[in-house]
Amino acid sequence: MYNPLQARDPLGKWVKEHGGASIEDVVAKTSTVDLENMALDDRTPTAVLNNLATTEYGFNHPFDKDRTYPNANGEPPKDKRENRYNYEQQLVRYDTKVRCTAIEHGADDTALSICRFDDNPQIRNAVARNTEDAHTLDVLSSDESWKVRGAVAGNPHTPKNVTERLLNDNEAIVRAETLKRSDLNSEQIRKAVNDAMEPTSHKAGAVTDDMTKIIRAASGNWQADADTLHECLRVDDYETQRNVAEHEHTSQKDLHRLASSEDNAVREQVAFNPHASTATLSFLAYDDWTQTRVNVAGNPNTTPDTLEYMSNQWSPHVKRAIAVNSNASVDTLKKLSHDSDKTVRRLAYSGLKQKGEKPIDKPSKPAKPVEDDNPGKYMSADFDPVEFFGLED
Repeated sequence: MYNPLQARDPLGKWVKEHGGASIEDVVAKTSTVDLENMALDDRTPTAVLNNLATTEYGFNHPFDKDRTYPNANGEPPKDKRENRYNYEQQLVRYDTKVRCTAIEHGADDTALSICRFDDNPQIRNAVARNTEDAHTLDVLSSDESWKVRGAVAGNPHTPKNVTERLLNDNEAIVRAETLKRSDLNSEQIRKAVNDAMEPTSHKAGAVTDDMTKIIRAASGNWQADADTLHECLRVDDYETQRNVAEHEHTSQKDLHRLASSEDNAVREQVAFNPHASTATLSFLAYDDWTQTRVNVAGNPNTTPDTLEYMSNQWSPHVKRAIAVNSNASVDTLKKLSHDSDKTVRRLAYSGLKQKGEKPIDKPSKPAKPVEDDNPGKYMSADFDPVEFFGLED
């Protein structure tokens, strides 16, 4: 893995290791595979990476008329003309792979400022993802390729004025990528959602794929406010509902509404949300999906009474989560210290110690409960609520 903090070898040392030849001579005599490995090497000098990023390598692989060149799918050519075409496309793929690797692994902005004008959109895309230069990002934000503009939108170094422009891009996928940025404010996100939802105000049910992309991205941005998240729920989309269910700014009314979702994953997220109300968590304590109940049992807002009720459920996973919840009462923990599950007993002992209570030395061993047909998501014998909920053992 590329480590930008790794000190690179001095150019003089690199040249000496290659017999005193110039960068150009070494590159001209090196195979594409070795060139890629050279670009991946954290010790390769920046000057060499710059050369790799800005040089085309077609001359390293001259056309052999007696050789058969398959296409990108590995299929042989139908005739000589197609064979020549496959050869040229292969060169482009080789060229792109080496140059993008060099750009991604340390070529400096001098090289990247040259590559931003390259004819190959994949090269420009690599520049857009890796440059820190504001002017280069500004130039690429108007690129003809939406993939390049989307890469600019995802670059954390993109200036605010460029971000504003990308929020109004013609392509919804670029606007959606921009909406994922953490440096947006709630007003920008709300405007983007309102603009995307405008068609539904004129025609009922007119939800498009473009609209869904925008709403999903907006609902997943932690800068979105409660009103924007409520507006997002107008689009009947499971991924949007999951985003809203786990969002810290979602209103209690919307969380309670999502607690009745048909999607198990949505209810799981509501139950896991530390901002969910005690009423919503109490409602979800009766859920038929085990992971939802586990999340309720581990939620810091779940009341002692709800935890006491849930401690009577069969699932050892639920009881393990109850045992590590600081809201569990002493009586609940004492009951769990008699549980048939060894991990439940161990966690209950720990909980009693934390509350200053003396743990019971010889717990009874009731019959092991029969497991439900619906163990829920993530349920295994190795489930550890301490690790799952990020709590201290």
